[in-house]
Amino acid sequence: MFNFSSIAEFFENLFDNIWKEITNTAEAFFNDTIKRAEAELGTLGLKIIAEAVAAAEGKQALGSDKRAMALDAINSKLANAGIEASAPVINSALEAAVVHLQAYQQANATKAEPKEADGAAV
Repeated sequence: MFNFSSIAEFFENLFDNIWKEITNTAEAFFNDTIKRAEAELGTLGLKIIAEAVAAAEGKQALGSDKRAMALDAINSKLANAGIEASAPVINSALEAAVVHLQAYQQANATKAEPKEADGAAV
C-alpha cells in the first residue's frame, strides 16, 4: 500500500530544494552582474543608463523601439564620457534600470489611485 501523503511530501520537499537551488544560483548570478556593472560603468555610467532608460520610457514607442533608443543614447554617452563597458554589462544594467523604473512607476500609480468609498457617509 502506498502512503500518498509521504509521496506528496517527498515531491514537495524535492520541489522546495530545487527551487531554493535555482533561487540561490540566480541570486549569485545577479549579484555578480551588479558588481561587474558597478566596476565597469562606475557611478557616472550607471547614471547615464538610468537617464537614457527614463528618457526612452517617456517616448510613445513600442518596447523594442524604446530599448533601441535607450541603447543608442547609452552607447553614445558612454563613449563621450570615455567609459568602456562590455555589451553584456550594459544590457544587464539597462534591464535592471527598466525593472527599477517600472517598479517605481507602479508604486506611484498605486499611491495615486483613489480609494473606494467604504460605504460610510461623507
